[in-house]
Amino acid sequence: TSGFGGRIGYSFRENIGFELTLLSLNSSEKDATKDLRNGGVSTGSLLTPKGYTGIDFMWTPIFGKMSLLNKSIVPFDVYFQIGAGTTSVLVQDYNYDSVNLEYLPSKTIEKSAPTIHFGTGQIFAITRSVSFRWDFSLNNYALETKDEVRASTNSADPAQVKKIVRLDPRSSAFNNLFLNFGVSIYFPGAGGR
Repeated sequence: TSGFGGRIGYSFRENIGFELTLLSLNSSEKDATKDLRNGGVSTGSLLTPKGYTGIDFMWTPIFGKMSLLNKSIVPFDVYFQIGAGTTSVLVQDYNYDSVNLEYLPSKTIEKSAPTIHFGTGQIFAITRSVSFRWDFSLNNYALETKDEVRASTNSADPAQVKKIVRLDPRSSAFNNLFLNFGVSIYFPGAGGR
């Protein structure tokens, strides 16, 4: 899964601020998931994340400087984030076939889930107003999924693919771990703050 995003932040002090995050993911259902479903395995709890929108409290307790190849000194910050937002995911939807008395996977639908976000990362100054940043972000959310209950369509041949005879709803917790890289631009630059 890959994606792109944007962040807008505001610092009240040098080490405390807030940050708004918009993340769009370019992911789709994997072939392995389709193969499992076609082989009779329940895949209702396998989700495809599509995006995240949230706001974080940002705390920067560690500031430092390091030497880069003994040619320049690079200031850096280490920060921690905690916040909340919404994750959008694609889930499998089903239609009921009343003739054959079974549920058939129809299409994927988009659902949203309240999300708790945790993150940590570093910012390395390139100039007084531009920096490189990286971080790890963990998004935790709960969503109701549907477990497929299958039964054989032919009792004489148990190896035959089973049909979905019932959908059992259940609430499941999900975690998405992201590694992000980016560039930060500061207004005003370090000289004007």
